[in-house]
Amino acid sequence: MTPPADKPIDRILHDLQERAKELNCLYRVDELLGREDAPVDEILGELVRALPAGWQFPDVCLARLVLGQRLYEPPGFQPSPHRMASIVEAQGDIAGEVEVYYSEAMPRADEGPFLTEERKLLDAIAERVGHFVSRRRLQRVLAADGSPGSPTPEWWVVLDFLRQTDHALLGRLGRKMINHLCWNGIEEAEQLLRSTVPARTPSEEDALDDNRPQPRATAAADPETGIARYQVYRDSVLAGSTTATAFADEGLRAGTSYRYTVTAVNGHDLEGPASAPATAVTRADETPPTAPTGLAARAASSSRIDLAWSAASDPESGVLRYRIYRDGVLADSAVGTAFADTGLAAATAYTYEVAAVNGAGLEGPRSPPAGATTYVVGAGELVVIAVTGGSAIPAGYTVLVEATGFRSEQPVAPNGRVVFAGLAPRTYSVRLRTSGDCRVVEPNPRSVTVPPGGSAETTFAVTCEDDV
Repeated sequence: MTPPADKPIDRILHDLQERAKELNCLYRVDELLGREDAPVDEILGELVRALPAGWQFPDVCLARLVLGQRLYEPPGFQPSPHRMASIVEAQGDIAGEVEVYYSEAMPRADEGPFLTEERKLLDAIAERVGHFVSRRRLQRVLAADGSPGSPTPEWWVVLDFLRQTDHALLGRLGRKMINHLCWNGIEEAEQLLRSTVPARTPSEEDALDDNRPQPRATAAADPETGIARYQVYRDSVLAGSTTATAFADEGLRAGTSYRYTVTAVNGHDLEGPASAPATAVTRADETPPTAPTGLAARAASSSRIDLAWSAASDPESGVLRYRIYRDGVLADSAVGTAFADTGLAAATAYTYEVAAVNGAGLEGPRSPPAGATTYVVGAGELVVIAVTGGSAIPAGYTVLVEATGFRSEQPVAPNGRVVFAGLAPRTYSVRLRTSGDCRVVEPNPRSVTVPPGGSAETTFAVTCEDDV
């Protein structure tokens, strides 16, 4: 979309049009995710094709959805540094990620080239996809217990689903069912209740809710087959199991509250009710992430420099994003390990540093600096080609390009090519440096003129023979 003029009414109309696009995109997402009769792959494939219409520049916008090991993306998709992403959560776990890319650099906005409203839109879409994934998981559980030839009661299907998803709720329902059976005179239920609830005085009984029999506070026991293991649940999701009465839960987010329950499993693999919950808060992350390494800067045009680096690490709260510093001043931030800095002045040198920010908001040390110079306006390129024959071909040569106030050299393979980009339009001296056993057939060095905004090409023919 063409950027709005400076008039206030034009700006208002532009903003309204953008909000309408975002709402239409969200309506389309709800429509797709509400289709119960369509296959999951078909729905999510259409979803990634529908998302670009809600962004400011749909013509250069692409979307991708990652769910576990499944990847949904349009044909010919290629990721770019201009990325926005949002985590998809299902049943308390990270199920995947929704990503939106611009295939080329766009004007800078609130979050790189993206608007604040687009961030809210993507988060809302990720939340809806998470609900969709949870709903489809429930449908699979119900379908598994409703197959032909399996006369399973409906109430058992519900209990089996709770056994797989919410042990705390399953325990509460189980205790209520035991009480109901006791009230109806079922002797086995009364025996089970007496074996799991300690004797109490009348005053203690009066203080308790008769509809919530309490499990014993002592260690779990099973007189028939014994306790085989304990299941540990974090926020109602299975975190691990142990044969001991202690468990270390690792890999958690710093400064976060977690709620735990424990169940016992006997020798017949029957799982008992959940324990009373316990809550703990992990220690806040006070250690910043490490510095990124391998920062490289490369001019891409007269107004753009591309950056790439190796990821930093933070074992406690993870790396959330990277801050990009240009000439010592914060210029932007990025989620991945690449960034395109646009809108720069032509023929100007810039120095960059990158610092990682972790989940606690702590910024680590900056990377070693890397610099690049934007091309001059109307810059061209010089392509140098080497063609080698003979019986003693070396590993490679060096190409030297010189002009007044300019000197650059690059390696080239014996039968290869090298490109000198961003050259000012003028005449250059080009030399191919070879070993003693090789001879350049044509003049070396030679003069080559690079045209404004164009490309020049020269080829060196080389013969290399053994002295013997």
